[in-house]
This record gives sequence, structure tokens and C-alpha cells, in this order.
Amino acid sequence: MKKRFEWRFVGIFLCGMLWGVVITYLVGGLVVKRYILIEYKSRLGVNETAERIAKNAAATGTWLARVSACSIPQPSDRTPINVITLCNAKIAKTIVDDHKSRRLASVIPCQFAVYQKPDGSVVISRLNFSLVGYMLGGTAAEMAALATQEQMKIMDDLIAK
Repeated sequence: MKKRFEWRFVGIFLCGMLWGVVITYLVGGLVVKRYILIEYKSRLGVNETAERIAKNAAATGTWLARVSACSIPQPSDRTPINVITLCNAKIAKTIVDDHKSRRLASVIPCQFAVYQKPDGSVVISRLNFSLVGYMLGGTAAEMAALATQEQMKIMDDLIAK
């Protein structure tokens, strides 16, 4: 006896695939949207926070920092905002020496923004470099995790806990 092809199994399979894609897209999109940029509350004012990050970075001996208030336009409400550019030449070289990780060069050196929110709190905002590295994998993941760990040490005395 010959078995008959069951189209309903194809329909069930296609519905499962469609729902899998939709759920993956929603969860992935929500996770990336929520965690791609990270904010930390600072215990100091905007200018003091930016200066302290630069000072702490210089004290490591491996990180270079530059504070710039004019690299982005000042807000219309005149609240202060600063951008700190941080670079570690050893980590950057390791990233660009690896052909698979070189895509990460578009986000190095790392930039932090320090600004005041409407409620008066001062925050440090940065790209979640370790998440980007994790998504790329390999050397990028290792170096991004190392950079993030060292950057957290630089900010440790500033972050309100």
C-alpha cells in the first residue's frame, strides 16, 4: 500500500519555522536594543566625571584619553555634555592584526559620553563593546571583554552603586 503525502505536515513545519523566525527576531531585537548602549550613574558632575575618567585612564599607563566638549553639538537646553575618547594601543593592535576581528576597528577607539539627564543626574554612556565583540566571536570577543574589564576599573570610583 502506497503512503499518501500529507500536506498538513508541511504546513505545520512552515508555521513552526515562521514562529521561530518571529520569536528570534523579537527576542534578539529587544536584547540588542536594551543592552547595546549602557548607562552608569556618576557621583560627580559632568566635567568632573570626564576629567576623572581621563585622569584614571592616564594613571593605568596603557590607556590614552582625550576629553572633548566640542566633538558633538551642545544640547539646546544648555546642559553640559562631554565625550571621552579612550584608546589602548595594545588591544587595538590585537584587534586590527586579526583579519576576522578587523570589523571591530570601526568602533575603536572607544567613546564615552558624560551628560546630565533631565532629573539632574549625571550619567556615563558607552557602547557595550563586550556585547559587540561577543557577537563577532574569536579575538574580537576576547579583546572586547578585556577592554571592557579595564574600562570598568577606570570608572570604578565614579559609578554610583
